[in-house]
Amino acid sequence: MPSNTHPTHDEIDADELAAIARRLDRSAGLFIGHARTDVTRLPAEVHRLRQAVEHQRLAHGYLLAAARATIAAHRDGEADPIAYLHDQLDHCRQLPAPHEQLTGLAAHTRHLGSGRPAVA
Repeated sequence: MPSNTHPTHDEIDADELAAIARRLDRSAGLFIGHARTDVTRLPAEVHRLRQAVEHQRLAHGYLLAAARATIAAHRDGEADPIAYLHDQLDHCRQLPAPHEQLTGLAAHTRHLGSGRPAVA
């Protein structure tokens, strides 16, 4: 038999076929077992991810509200308009350290892009 062809059923004896079938059965059983385990974990993972997304939406909403309140307070001439943004960043533990330079902050946020929504 040439080395570049696969053997035919006639060329493989019954014991070899049985051994191959047993290995395939074990492999399929393991695969199915792992798949069942993964599938049973999916609802909990979906729930966890939904909670994480909801948390991020709320955090973004609060931060956006604080930014808008800061701008409005500045326009209204309030004495400390930045307090709205400061309080929200403090609540989220995102205030820059007192010694942190603006250039360090800019480098940290450079990957975020302009942050502006696309204009329709």
